[in-house]
Amino acid sequence: MARLRPGAATLLIWCVLLQGCVGAQAADEPVDDKARRIEARRATARPLPERVAEPRAQVTGEAPAELVARVREDAIRRSGADPSVVRLIRDEAVTWSDGSLGCRRPGEFYTESPIAGYWIVFDVAGRKFDYRSDYRGNFRLCESPRAAQPAAR
Repeated sequence: MARLRPGAATLLIWCVLLQGCVGAQAADEPVDDKARRIEARRATARPLPERVAEPRAQVTGEAPAELVARVREDAIRRSGADPSVVRLIRDEAVTWSDGSLGCRRPGEFYTESPIAGYWIVFDVAGRKFDYRSDYRGNFRLCESPRAAQPAAR
């Protein structure tokens, strides 16, 4: 039996592969790439939902009263407003997706595990003060325009 040299065997394999590709294309109709892309979009398109999801309902009464009082004092101090115009909008027990409490700050690093805590929001003369807290009562004002909402419970 005759032995093929490695170069000849490689050449033979490439010829067989190329012949199979050329033969398959020759039998097919010409490919209209634009029509194929449009058809792919139609096949994967989904109808829009009936309506946009409602924003989260505002919940009150879930955070410890002592924490709410400390956060309220901070909002009054920061705003300089009269305490009579400070109105509690939300104090909800939540689970934050990580240690940033849904309010990342550039240059800071956070634990990457869920954190139980509270979401407390005050309205002070028309201005919202959005506070985030962990379960131990450590809180901070979130002033980020891209603040994240907590995970749904």
